[in-house]
Amino acid sequence: MRRVFFRTVLVGTILAISACGESYENLEPGTTLLLRCSIQAADGSVQDIPCICSVPEAYTRDSPCRAVIALHGHGGSAAAFHDLWKPVTDSLGFVLVTPQGDCPTDVGIGWGWTANSETVVRTCLDAVRGRVNIDLSRLYLVGFSGGGMEASHIGFRRALVFRGVGILGAAPDAGLLSESEGSIRTKASVSEFRVYIGHGELEAGLYEKAVEAAARLEQMEVSVRQTVYPGIGHSLPTPMERELRRVLLYLDGED
Repeated sequence: MRRVFFRTVLVGTILAISACGESYENLEPGTTLLLRCSIQAADGSVQDIPCICSVPEAYTRDSPCRAVIALHGHGGSAAAFHDLWKPVTDSLGFVLVTPQGDCPTDVGIGWGWTANSETVVRTCLDAVRGRVNIDLSRLYLVGFSGGGMEASHIGFRRALVFRGVGILGAAPDAGLLSESEGSIRTKASVSEFRVYIGHGELEAGLYEKAVEAAARLEQMEVSVRQTVYPGIGHSLPTPMERELRRVLLYLDGED
């Protein structure tokens, strides 16, 4: 599964570089697409996963556009997370992709940190790339809470695919960093790799994990920013759009 994901993205990169603008759908600037991506569930059944994609007002199919894949938290939804991020990505000129999680939880839908969740992200990305001209050299993965953990799992294991990873309301654990060290170091040796970790001051245990993770990543030559949100727990500081904008600017190297 891991080799398939990596090979698919590499092949897609080559095709994207060689393709001309006419290969993509002639979308109106500001268009939002509702896509449905089918994957095979653990029990062998076919699972239908919704995915929402918006292109910014400056979008044209003739020019590759920066893109961010945003993963909602447990109990959240692709639609609500899309609404939260869209004003930010529109203003900065990013394509926004929000897949729905594949894992039922006691509070709704979330992410299972499994190969199946990785398949959801890959399948949704492939579906978007069939219609939208995405700059694969400036592709970012971000998430909040359970989505933040999923972003770290996929983003670190597939570091060569993404230019940056944003982990909000969560912190990567030491085991994941050890497991992913090879891919992270390889990415850092060939291209800049940025990681943003943001969490509330009142989230028990996260500060220590975030500090440790940031130190480990810096040892791997990764550009890291850790931000603590004063006086809040498992949330983002208000106005939330300001923090999301800060995350994307940092990951893209503009801040």
